[in-house]
Order: sequence, then C-alpha cells, then structure tokens
Amino acid sequence: MTGSRWICNPPLRAACCGKSIKMSVWRVEFNPAHLYFVTTRAIRRARLFRRDVIKQILVDSFAYMRASGWLELFAFVVMPNHIHLIVRCAVEHPVSDVVRDFKKYTSKKIVAQYETEHNDQALRFLHEAVKRPEKQEYAVWEDEYQAKDVYSAEFLRQKMEYIHNNPLQPHWRLVEKPLGYKPSGSGKPPWYRLCSGGICNPAAGGGDT
Repeated sequence: MTGSRWICNPPLRAACCGKSIKMSVWRVEFNPAHLYFVTTRAIRRARLFRRDVIKQILVDSFAYMRASGWLELFAFVVMPNHIHLIVRCAVEHPVSDVVRDFKKYTSKKIVAQYETEHNDQALRFLHEAVKRPEKQEYAVWEDEYQAKDVYSAEFLRQKMEYIHNNPLQPHWRLVEKPLGYKPSGSGKPPWYRLCSGGICNPAAGGGDT
C-alpha cells in the first residue's frame, strides 16, 4: 500500500489532523472530498453483532448507502460489538447524517429480527439500555461515534491494516486468517472488505478486491 495507490485528503490544519471530530462541530469540518475513518459501537459495548443474521443487516445497509450514492466505501469490518468504515460521503450526505440514518435503520431491523425470533432476553436488554425512554423504546447503538480525517497516505495505510487484522486481535481471535472471517456457506461476502484498487461493493463475493 503505497501513497500513490490511495486517494488521500490534502493537508489539514494541525488542530484536526488525526483527531476525532465531535458531532457538534461535524458540519463545520465536513469536506466531501475527504476520506474519513469512522467507528461506532453497540450499546454498552454488547456483542450484538456476533451472529451472521445481524451482521448481514449491517452489511446490507452499507450496500444500500453505496448503491444510493450516499457514500463511497473503501473498507469496512463488522466486529461483534462495533464497526469500522473508511468512507467518502456525498456533499448532501455528511457523515453525521449517514451515521444517524444508518443507526436508525439498522436498529429497526435488528429489533424486528429479535421480535421475529421472540428473543425476549435481547429485547429486554435493549429496552433497559434506553437513556431517553420518551424518545425511543430500544437502544441498539451508542449515541457517540468517531470520525477521523484521513490526512495522509500513512494514516490510511495504518487504518486499512487495522481493519484487515481486527478479527485476528488476541482479545477477539475470531479467525486465524482475515479471509476466514465470513458467514457460513461458500461464495458469500465476508464480514470485512479492503479495496486496494477501487471502491468496495459489500454485496460482492470473495475477499479483497
């Protein structure tokens, strides 16, 4: 992964390079020409995404946003209790809006899945995790998220490698090799993608592209 192979953001002010951009000032900082490394977690860091059926809800949402022109998706990984993305968002869909709508849609789908399964234990947990019961019945995601500006080729390389190796970390040990991190059954897309030559299609089969 050399700098010439990646589309990176131009130099930014030192005050924001590599640092998290808070939601309250996001619209001021947002630049649709830039790539961002986005991280967000399940409520109470619960391992809500460990099952394939739940992971698929998230990946399907990535695919929809990409196909609808909301964003360009350069890499992602779905971990048991969090996700990482490297994205470039369309001018009319800043990251704060994308994250908000992604969480809203996937929350509804995940709750619906638990209701279909009559998974009262999971539903009770999500209900008890709600901080503002007057506004919502279930909480699937933490309100906060991180969006780091990809300010250099080296920073992009580091984050790509982090996504690639996340399932192998000692505290996870989900698989022995990254390409093994995928749903059961041959030919299905894995739960992570790196796209060194272009933009990810989450719905495509196989490994790295």
